[in-house]
Amino acid sequence: MADDNRRRRKSHDDRRVVVITGAAGRLGRAVANRLTADYHVKGFDRSPRPAALASTVQYFRGNLTDKSALDA
Repeated sequence: MADDNRRRRKSHDDRRVVVITGAAGRLGRAVANRLTADYHVKGFDRSPRPAALASTVQYFRGNLTDKSALDA
C-alpha cells in the first residue's frame, strides 16, 4: 500500500529515465510496462510499436547497428 502511494506522488519530472532495447519483444515489453510506475521509460526496437506496450512508454523505432537511426 505504501509503495502505491509513493508511486502516485512521483511526478513525471521526478522519475529517472530508463532505456529498454528490444521493447517490442515479449520480455522487453513486460519490463517496460512494469517500470512505467517508477520510471520514465523509453523503448527502442526495430519492430513496430506493439499494441500491448503501455501508452506512457516513449517509443523509438530503428536499428541499433544503423548510426543514422541513433542520431535521430
